[in-house]
Amino acid sequence: PEITAISGIDEVLAQFGGMVPLREQIDKLRWVKSKTEQKLMRATCDVGGRAMNAMIARSKGVRNENEIVGRLEMESRRRGGAWLAYPPVVAAANRANTIHYLDCSQPINEGDVVLVDAGCEVHGYVSDITRVFPAGGHFSSAQRALCDALNDLHSQLLRIVENVRPLRLNNLYMAMVEAMSKILLEIGLFPSIISGQELMHETDKICPHHVSHYLGMDVHDTASVPRNISLVPGVTFTVEPGFYVRKDNEVAREDFRGIGMRIEDDILMTDDGMEVLTRHCARESADIERLMKF
Repeated sequence: PEITAISGIDEVLAQFGGMVPLREQIDKLRWVKSKTEQKLMRATCDVGGRAMNAMIARSKGVRNENEIVGRLEMESRRRGGAWLAYPPVVAAANRANTIHYLDCSQPINEGDVVLVDAGCEVHGYVSDITRVFPAGGHFSSAQRALCDALNDLHSQLLRIVENVRPLRLNNLYMAMVEAMSKILLEIGLFPSIISGQELMHETDKICPHHVSHYLGMDVHDTASVPRNISLVPGVTFTVEPGFYVRKDNEVAREDFRGIGMRIEDDILMTDDGMEVLTRHCARESADIERLMKF
């Protein structure tokens, strides 16, 4: 019988077991970072973290979100970043409760908390960092309580990453939800909640996103790799819990309404635990205020 081009392709596919999605194969190769790639991830996270610190230190009294965008670009480039890794989120006050707020052009008042989600690119690898700071240089009592509670939650999650094996990102998310519900009760965010079911419902609204994603040559890297598989040494990912208390949240205590916060660090799994690649970036409320002191 005559062999056509199509039948020839079919024979080759049958010989090698058929087609597989190329994207999935590339993602498998990118998921675990080589030693050289790990060095590049350290470099981009170090530049991103130090640029974030410098921006915060120079932002006391800032009056518009777009000023911060410009400062991020400058502080990143002067430290060796090629450019920002993605359009940054710079959101003051209630706008921080919009997860991917990209307008970044609204005025900032002195009493606002500003959420900044930004990263840079160094030699093709990117960082992804989120921090919050008080525009006036000092947190209010409610802002500080929320920031300290979020840092407590973040630290608990880092301890899980350090010590729990096997570790899966989906399991880390479930641990976040459980710990968050307890922390929110402790700080009195929900003074009227009594049932466990209602508490979990409201907790889900306070943080409606996952706690982690993979990171590398792209911000949300290797998207075809599931988050329910065990992590191995060489994998880089984020840890990013958030509290989003919208102005119209009638269940939350009134002095917490209109505040949105997220803390995001970049993590490398190692043979004996983990490495926080963004550890030089200040995240505790006292450290943030210290940066803004002068």
